[in-house]
Amino acid sequence: MALVGDPEAQVEWSERTLAIATASTDPHARRWISSIENNLGWTLHDLGRYEEAQEHFVRALAANEERGEPERIRIAHWTVARGLRSLGRYEQALVIQQRHVEQGPEDPYVYEELAELLMKELDAKGVGVILEATHTCMTIRGVRKPGAVCTTSAMRGGFRDNPATRSELMALIYGGR
Repeated sequence: MALVGDPEAQVEWSERTLAIATASTDPHARRWISSIENNLGWTLHDLGRYEEAQEHFVRALAANEERGEPERIRIAHWTVARGLRSLGRYEQALVIQQRHVEQGPEDPYVYEELAELLMKELDAKGVGVILEATHTCMTIRGVRKPGAVCTTSAMRGGFRDNPATRSELMALIYGGR
């Protein structure tokens, strides 16, 4: 479900549809709860109503866990962490995003969020998040190239804005490679 228009009207209509879906005993109607909670959360987030948004993000996570769909659960966890950052709860958000890195799969949105969190948590002038990992799809399936590596990076502050600083960082990390 997607609503276009005035954000306050979106909130009103989302709350109406959420009430219908949660009151229903029809499994097809109840399937919509997680999506409505998520969309309502983002609308409230965009309005700067972070506490209310976070409540909906947490409810969307619970609804996705109830459905048992791993990919939707992973995205819902990311969303909860993103909401925590908006609330200034950087350490809690960082724990969730670090768990994403450990559990995989590799996700550029997670690295972007890690960079934002580190900038806030460390009050840094620049942050570079670089992950280098073996790409299983390349080594086992597909082209079957042993040692194929995938690199993902997210740069903030001085590392993004200053090419010389970014080059120095990359030279320190990769050396002569």
